[in-house]
Amino acid sequence: MYFALGTRAPITLLELGLFAKSGKLLVCCPEGCWRRGNVEVICARYQIPAVARLQDLVDFARSKTQVKLKEEVRKAELASPSHQQNQ
Repeated sequence: MYFALGTRAPITLLELGLFAKSGKLLVCCPEGCWRRGNVEVICARYQIPAVARLQDLVDFARSKTQVKLKEEVRKAELASPSHQQNQ
């Protein structure tokens, strides 16, 4: 979720509140953003990863995706018939 500088984003704030408990958010809220303090409080309360730069958000999302992909590949390997025959 990205909060752009120089804009007021009431819908994005609403969406943050609606999805805060989902465990599926990453937030980017740059310094000087409108209502940044509110965003920080929500992120802290629900343990939502929050960064101040868009590139950090991209890097974080990319690393989380790679970890998830490796987990899925490992699960698929363990469930494959060839792996089960070797045991």
